[in-house]
Amino acid sequence: MRKSFRLYLFIQIIIATAIIIVANRYVAQYFLVGQMDVRAHQEMARVVTKCGATLQSEHQWRDCARGEEKGDVLSPLVDFFEICARPLTTDAVACNLIKDLPVAWQPFESSGGEVVHGSVEVNHTLWYVMKETAEPAAPLVLLSEADLGVYLQRLWELRDRNLIYVLPTIVLLLFVLTAYMVYVVMRPIRLMEETLSTLDFKNIHEKTEIQTPYVEFQKLAQVYRDLLKRLAASYETAKRFASDAAHELRTPLSILRGNVERLIPEEANGSESQRHLQNLGDEVDRLILITEKLLMLSRADSNSLALDMESLNLSEYLTELIEDAESFQPRIRFIKEIQPNVICICDPSLMAQLINNLYSNAIKYNLPNRGWIEFRLSKTEDEVRLVVLNSTADVSPDLSEKAFERFYRSDASRTRRSVDGLGLGLSICQEIARAHDGVITLETPSSHVVAVVLALPVVRVGA
Repeated sequence: MRKSFRLYLFIQIIIATAIIIVANRYVAQYFLVGQMDVRAHQEMARVVTKCGATLQSEHQWRDCARGEEKGDVLSPLVDFFEICARPLTTDAVACNLIKDLPVAWQPFESSGGEVVHGSVEVNHTLWYVMKETAEPAAPLVLLSEADLGVYLQRLWELRDRNLIYVLPTIVLLLFVLTAYMVYVVMRPIRLMEETLSTLDFKNIHEKTEIQTPYVEFQKLAQVYRDLLKRLAASYETAKRFASDAAHELRTPLSILRGNVERLIPEEANGSESQRHLQNLGDEVDRLILITEKLLMLSRADSNSLALDMESLNLSEYLTELIEDAESFQPRIRFIKEIQPNVICICDPSLMAQLINNLYSNAIKYNLPNRGWIEFRLSKTEDEVRLVVLNSTADVSPDLSEKAFERFYRSDASRTRRSVDGLGLGLSICQEIARAHDGVITLETPSSHVVAVVLALPVVRVGA
C-alpha cells in the first residue's frame, strides 16, 4: 500500500510543531530563571531605596514595598523578603547568622552606585543581601534562593494551568496551520499536475509550458519539458511512419488484388487452386482494409482529417439501415426509437462510417439466438444523441475502459473464424466523433447488454 505524501507531510509538520512548543517551554523556563534573578535584585533595590525610612515598622515597609503599580505580577515576591533592622528583626536566626559573616559588597549598577548588594551562604542556602549604604549598621533586605525558586515554581504552575484551558484552541489552530502549510506546499505540484493531465498526443507539441510559481520547481519543470519534447518527436516519427507505410502499401496491395482476381477465373471452378486464390484475395482485401483504417487514424492523430460538412437526416438514414438489416439479419430482432426529422450538420460519409461500424459491432458480438439490437435517436436544443444497444454474451470487466483502444478485442477467444474484425472500428468511431466535437462512450447496463452512446453538439447554420 502506497503512502500518502499529503498525510506524511501533515504528520511531519504536526510532530515538528509539537517539538517546537515543548522545546520553547523548556527554553523559556531556562531563561526565566536568569530574568527573575535580575528582577528580584531590582525589586530589592527598589525596596531599599524607596522604603528605607520605613524599615523600622513592618506594616509601613510592607505597604511601601508593595509598589504603586496595581496588579504587578512581581508584587507577591515582596512577601519572600526578609528585613534585618534594629529593633525590627523578622527572621532573627537568618539575620544573626548573616551579620557575622563576611559579605563582598558591590555597588548595584541600576541604583547609580548608592545601593550595595552581595550574597552569602547560610546552612547550604544562598541568600541575596542588599542595603542602602555600605555602613555596617544599615538595615538589610534578604531573599533566599530557595524562596525565589518557590516563587518561580508558582508562576510556572499558574502558566501550565492556563495552558490547559487554551490547549484546545492551540491544537485547533495547529491543525489549521498544518493543513494550510500542506496546501501551500502541494499547490505547485497540483498546478503541474493540472497542466500535465491535459496533455495527449494531439497537443503534446503545443503545451510545453508548465506553471511553476516557485523557482525551486523550475528544474523539475524543465525535466518535464525535455521529456515532452522527446515524446513529441518520437510520436511524430511513429505517426509519419504509419501514415507513409499505409499510403505506400495501398498501391501494391491494389495491384496484388487485381492480379489475384484475374487468376481466379483461369482456374477450374471448385478446384483447390481456385479456393487458395480466393482465400488469398480475401486476405489481400483484409490488408487493404487495414491500411485504409490506419491511414484514417493517422490523419485523425495529426488533426488533418478533412470534413465536408453537410446536412444529414439521421432519422431517414437509420430507418433505411434498419429496414435493410431486417432483411439480411432475420435472426436479430431490431428495436427502434427514432425521433423523426433529426437533422445533423456533419460529414455524411464519415458519419455513415461511424454508424455502420456501430451496427457491424452490434451484429458481430450479438447472441447467436434471440439476439436484439436497439437504436435510439433524439435531439435537443444543444445535442444530438444516438444510442445503440445490443445483447451479447458475458461482458469483459474492462470493456468500458479499453473498448476504444486500437486493436483491442473484447474477447480473446473470439478468433477470426468466429468474429471477423480488426479491433479498429470503435477507435475510428471515436476519432470521427472527436472531429465533430462530439463524445462517444461505451456503457454496460448489465452483464449481457452493451450500449454505445454518441453525443454530438448541434451545429447551427450561420453560427
